[in-house]
Amino acid sequence: MKTLLAFITLTIPTFLIGQVTLDSASIIPGIGDTVDYYIVDNPGSFAGPGTAGVDQVWDFSAMKVGDSTDAEFEGPRGGLQSDPANTNLCEQYTGFTGTRTQYKSSPNVLYIMGTRSGITQLSYGNDSLLKFKFPVKYTNTQTSNYYFSSGGISNTKRSGSYKVTVDGWGAMFLPYGGLNDILRVKIEANYNDTTGRFRPRFSVYSSTTYEFWQKGTGNYVMSVKYEDDDGSLDTVITYRKGTQVVVSEVDTTKEDTTVIVDVAAKKKLQLYPNPASDKIQVNAPGISADTKVHLVNLTGSFRDVVEFQNGSFDISEYPNGFYILMIEGNAYEPIRFIKQE
Repeated sequence: MKTLLAFITLTIPTFLIGQVTLDSASIIPGIGDTVDYYIVDNPGSFAGPGTAGVDQVWDFSAMKVGDSTDAEFEGPRGGLQSDPANTNLCEQYTGFTGTRTQYKSSPNVLYIMGTRSGITQLSYGNDSLLKFKFPVKYTNTQTSNYYFSSGGISNTKRSGSYKVTVDGWGAMFLPYGGLNDILRVKIEANYNDTTGRFRPRFSVYSSTTYEFWQKGTGNYVMSVKYEDDDGSLDTVITYRKGTQVVVSEVDTTKEDTTVIVDVAAKKKLQLYPNPASDKIQVNAPGISADTKVHLVNLTGSFRDVVEFQNGSFDISEYPNGFYILMIEGNAYEPIRFIKQE
């Protein structure tokens, strides 16, 4: 029996240690959040999105900064151009004609309810596209079906598939530094459009997108999209600015799987009072005053990022409900608390 136990210990695979998983509270932005992106100058010179698998190190440090854009997260709109029913979060890119994506988010799932570009709205209704089931982890995969019919004079109809596969985890380098706790998501979209009631026009669309998500950072860190619209292949690469992600040292050495690896336990935070109505106090020895602290409600619809300072936080203006407090980095476990009057 002792021999068998030794064999199991010596052959334990690396991916059982340190695997990255994502939950809704740590990656879904809140209403009012703004995300700034760079757009790569010359995507034709881009070497590719890297290799799938575990314990990867993706190196994109040679990319050149190009134009910038930003996405702002808003609540759903009503009125003449109302967002689809059940939408509770919308991603609006710069300008009125910028793409607006509508989501349904919860601690369990993230759905894409529809998109709008200018005045053209596509709403998926009951056939909304499933982006994530939480917790998101390596090898997760799911496929949703596109179906959309606008009716009216244009009579646009769309059918196809939307497949999401989590195909890798590890660390990455961007021009401003290294990022740990990265999960890579591959998205394959294929659909056919028929437009026009009397003389219908047909178009075929396909795209493959690689999104790199960092644990604890709302919305993706980097997106590499290869899109083919009517036979024309384009590459669009965007990545976040360094002030909006957790930049850290990246260890590119591989673990030796023939020895026992000791994983340091995360420290526990002390938070009081809990429940609280106006202020909370957090005790965490060794944290510097300028360390970032994320306070997020469980639905991901509210997020506040502040500096630790002396560990006292004013929550008097927060909506009532359950929250998670997270210290940036990997040293401390997140802690839950309740805000109530």
